[in-house]
Amino acid sequence: MRYQRTTEISDRLASILDLIRKEDLSTRVLAERLGVSEPTINRDIEFLRSNGYEIKAVRVDQRWAYRVIESMLVRETDAGEGPNS
Repeated sequence: MRYQRTTEISDRLASILDLIRKEDLSTRVLAERLGVSEPTINRDIEFLRSNGYEIKAVRVDQRWAYRVIESMLVRETDAGEGPNS
């Protein structure tokens, strides 16, 4: 049971990153798409930030949304390469 819960959380975190890489989305929209509460999304965003993801709140039209900063995407790509690459 604990493993399943951990897997669900990991999958949700990956989904959040995937979604906000594709488009700027608000907490409400993320919660609706993933079927969780807005406080859960807020906790997940804070967890991702604390683990090195540069996620910013940006103003889009009349709403706030999340965006992954490109510099993080570059670091992720570089992280998989060793010194001899």
